[in-house]
Amino acid sequence: MKLKVPYHSQFRDSVREEWKSKACTVTCLKMAGDFLVPERLPSIDELFSEALFHSESMRSKGLIADIALSNGFPHDVIILLAHNYGIPAYREEFKSKSINTNSEIKESQYSGDMLNEGINRLRQSIENGKPPIVSVLPGLSEGTSFHTILLVGFEEENGVVSGFYYHDPDSKVIDLESIFIPISKFLEFWRKMAIFVG
Repeated sequence: MKLKVPYHSQFRDSVREEWKSKACTVTCLKMAGDFLVPERLPSIDELFSEALFHSESMRSKGLIADIALSNGFPHDVIILLAHNYGIPAYREEFKSKSINTNSEIKESQYSGDMLNEGINRLRQSIENGKPPIVSVLPGLSEGTSFHTILLVGFEEENGVVSGFYYHDPDSKVIDLESIFIPISKFLEFWRKMAIFVG
């Protein structure tokens, strides 16, 4: 299954020069918004300016510790942007940690359950025509910091997700759209964080 989501590049679609490397999540929101409610969202530049304003406002009120623009915008800012254009959105993490008596943090006994729930929720979101934004580790794209991509489809084998299709906004020359990533590689890079849009 693949959704016909429009593609945008964080480098080629008129993002302010100084922020191009940090515009991945805003660009993912623009792609999702253009699919869900065509022509409602403004340009990536306008969304980026609005995200800057909200980040500074939230920081000054103590709602976020810092503007956190070293890797882009906090997910709460992206969710507020979506809400500002009438698009429901929320973030969720599918992590589970335990702490022992020596204050050592490790994966909990429920980590596998949470991971499976996350994969199922991503699939269900796509099935419902709502492409989710996911956070990935450096290395999936050319960038050297955390990154976000937009999931636009999936493949199944025997009722189990075998991989996802994604749009990667980290494109300087050609469109990086509908790229297939096998589930094993996706799990290697996925930070178990998602923004569900729509």
